[in-house]
Amino acid sequence: MIRRPPRSTLFPYTTLFRSVGFLDVLWNDRLEHLFVESAELDNSMAWLSTLGGAYSSLGDEFVDYAKMAGYISRHQYRLALKLGDAVILSKCKLYLALSLVQLGYLGKAKRVIREQYQVATSLPSPKRDVRLENMCKGAWAKLKYAYVERKTARKQLNNNNNNQISPKH
Repeated sequence: MIRRPPRSTLFPYTTLFRSVGFLDVLWNDRLEHLFVESAELDNSMAWLSTLGGAYSSLGDEFVDYAKMAGYISRHQYRLALKLGDAVILSKCKLYLALSLVQLGYLGKAKRVIREQYQVATSLPSPKRDVRLENMCKGAWAKLKYAYVERKTARKQLNNNNNNQISPKH
């Protein structure tokens, strides 16, 4: 009769697989669900980003499109919360800030842009994204331009009002 050595001395890891089971079907299903959900979220974010960009570009001229761009950016934000990525969350907030600029809420947009720039510059090295910093700078430039436009429009309105009020000789 040939004696076999104990199982644990042949392949120590085989004992582990026998006790737990080689395949955990429930864990596999969970991983598959997470993978599919992540892929669907990424796809939705891409579509919403494209759609939001289109509405945002029209939002400079039409208020309804600026409102829709803001709505889309809020929807993107909710999806980004599920993804849990700080950079994507900041980008969504910047999209919302651009919508706020288009709608004339410059003070609110200013706060959001400053906050996101601080987030962008305070991220640790591996997560730091130069594109996010540049997006903040671009949003800030648009905000500054909106302030100049508002100031010019107010001056022009005041000049028109003064011309109408002043008596003619």
